[in-house]
Amino acid sequence: MNNKVIIILLTLSILSAACSPAELPAATEAPAPTQVPTEAPTEEPQPTAKIERVESGFYRRTDAGWTPIYEDEMTSPVFLPEELTGGDLDFFQMVQYGYFNDYQADLSVLSAYVEVPPGGLFRMLDFAVSSDQIVNCLPQTIGDDTPIGGIKFMPVNGVVNFPSGPGNKSISDLLPAINDSTYVVLVLPAAVNADTVNPLNQLAMLCPQ
Repeated sequence: MNNKVIIILLTLSILSAACSPAELPAATEAPAPTQVPTEAPTEEPQPTAKIERVESGFYRRTDAGWTPIYEDEMTSPVFLPEELTGGDLDFFQMVQYGYFNDYQADLSVLSAYVEVPPGGLFRMLDFAVSSDQIVNCLPQTIGDDTPIGGIKFMPVNGVVNFPSGPGNKSISDLLPAINDSTYVVLVLPAAVNADTVNPLNQLAMLCPQ
């Protein structure tokens, strides 16, 4: 083999080695990022909505006194006396039963808790009562010991014939001794009106002794 051939073979060998791909280091996977546990966001407690209770305008008599009734406590229908009209129902409008509440001498106005049928509920009404108004003092019971509070009176020509009691007195004489436990009967000349001061024909009470 001559020198020219040897040189050619060496040149080819060198070129072949130069063109072969270089070995690369094996690819390594990048480590996965560490998951940092996060706490679930906490919700701020919402303020509880305050429910405004609305008074119904009615009251209940309890051992502790007079308690206002709220609209959400009204569970049965109420029949107002002024809604009971016709025939023998008129006396429901003209005779009111209840308990004394207050007397404003400067206005000559007596306010009372007045019963609303069918019973158990009361509303506040105002009546025109002068300081010299005569009060029929009622007996505690009548007949076979029936409590006076269980008697309903029928007016004749706007007047009730009350049973005999311990006598009559003026409202001014009774005021120092009466309170919101004093039973009253109020006789009107016309139908009761909850929106005004009602005129009065007669006033009767269980007068304190």
